Amino acid sequence: MIQLSHISYGYESVLTLCDISLTIHQGECIIFTGPNGCGKSTLFKLLNGLVFPSKGQYVFDGQAITQASLQDMPFAKRFHKRIGYVFQNPDVQLFNPTVYDEIAFGPRQMGFTDKQVQSRVRDLLEYVNLTSLADRPPYHLSGGEQKKVAIAAVLALNPDVIMMDEPFNGLDRMSRQWAVSFLKDFSASGKTILIATHEQDVLSHHTGRRIVLTEEHTISL
Repeated sequence: MIQLSHISYGYESVLTLCDISLTIHQGECIIFTGPNGCGKSTLFKLLNGLVFPSKGQYVFDGQAITQASLQDMPFAKRFHKRIGYVFQNPDVQLFNPTVYDEIAFGPRQMGFTDKQVQSRVRDLLEYVNLTSLADRPPYHLSGGEQKKVAIAAVLALNPDVIMMDEPFNGLDRMSRQWAVSFLKDFSASGKTILIATHEQDVLSHHTGRRIVLTEEHTISL
């Protein structure tokens, strides 16, 4: 599904990712680990089409992902519908006036009917157990609640791939348990999950691949 070939990325003369080659198959659940500053977040931004490699090629489901290809709006919509990104800090991701509008934003952008939007948002609010907070501004929520809204907003487009950057950062015990349960359920449905974390003990029972980004910014399988 995802193929990275000799990818490098840098900014302001600082090389953040260096000569990374990686294949990700549909349905995999992969944990990316490594110390802070090793390039995990940069790699996820690249996979989501937010930044582009200075060298190498990124191919998603047979299509090259480049700055030029994502200027084609129909192609960009199809791509962003299939791959969802939950940021480390929900404050960066949440910008709508209410929880309802946050979850509805993606489906509205994709041209869903009002009835389809209402149904999708209602189901997701129930799934994340935030129905009573539908009219609350996201910035008035707790950290765990904000994370749930961010996840629901990504799930609203039913992506094939979900990327989560430090998904347990700042969560209390109950919220962490919910997040672990969500990841297991999503993986069991045959979807692809990519998790970036510096927590070595996270998902201790995880049986899939763990990929380590070293301080030299190379990938070790």
